[in-house]
Amino acid sequence: MGCKVVKGADGLTSMIVCSRGGGQGCEFCDNPRGIKLCDFPDDNGQTCDARMCRDCATPHGEDRDYCPECELLHQAIRP
Repeated sequence: MGCKVVKGADGLTSMIVCSRGGGQGCEFCDNPRGIKLCDFPDDNGQTCDARMCRDCATPHGEDRDYCPECELLHQAIRP
C-alpha cells in the first residue's frame, strides 16, 4: 500500500492518502520504479519526498536528489 501526504488548498490542512498497488512508480514519468525520494527542503523543516526514478532525479552532491519540480524551484531561488 502506497501512502502520501496531500496538503489542503488552504495550506493549513493536510491528509494522508493511501492506495493499494501502484503508488511505487515515478510521479513524473511512466517508469514503474520510483526508487528515489526528493530531498528538497520545505518550509516545515521536512523534505518534498516525491517518488522519482533515476532519470527524473537531479543529483545535488553524493546523497541528495531533487525532483523536476523542486529542481525548477531551486534554479529560480539560487543566487
